[in-house]
Amino acid sequence: MKKVKILSLLFILLIIGIFVAACGESPARVKGEATPAIEKATKIEGTGTNDKMVSAKDAVNLVMAEATKWQPDAEVVEIMNEFGIFGDGKGTTWLIYVISRTAPPTSSGYGKNYFVGRRYVVEDGKATLNFDDDMYEVSSEPFPKDFIDSTEAIKIAQANGTPKDDKYALYMGKKDDTKKYGKVVLNLHTLVKENGKLVKKGVILDPVSKEVIEVLK
Repeated sequence: MKKVKILSLLFILLIIGIFVAACGESPARVKGEATPAIEKATKIEGTGTNDKMVSAKDAVNLVMAEATKWQPDAEVVEIMNEFGIFGDGKGTTWLIYVISRTAPPTSSGYGKNYFVGRRYVVEDGKATLNFDDDMYEVSSEPFPKDFIDSTEAIKIAQANGTPKDDKYALYMGKKDDTKKYGKVVLNLHTLVKENGKLVKKGVILDPVSKEVIEVLK
């Protein structure tokens, strides 16, 4: 019986010793500074992708640097980002279509508004060819060279009730939108669930004048 009591006492003393050691500061640790192990555990190891998110204009500049090597008269006709834009207007995975009005057709039988085009993708701060030369239908409405950047468009959208802290989609030069509004417009929106359905929340902008043509709600 005495042996059991002695073992119990030793066990309690051991627990107390462990608790005191855990509460006390290690001599090697300076108060207010994290140990190397804690620093390693709390440091966010990013891939660098967030640092390489770009705006719509930055993405176009990256693409044009490559597209003009293909054809000197290359021009942008459509910009698209499928919900890869963040609250500051910068994003990942931009898809940008370019055409050349002088490149020889890759096939025959197309109308006058068809030209040889390419699609580029912009990811991680660089532009790469996504789809090779193909015949591409171009709207008769001119695509603006001097258009509002996505970093400014996002502010206008949020000022008109578009939810903040979300991911957004951007379309400019989209055929359906151009046909509907009679000119190239900038469509920037997010999706919000209302009554069990996904609803677009955003704006349709004139990409040059910055006029709000329609508020999506």
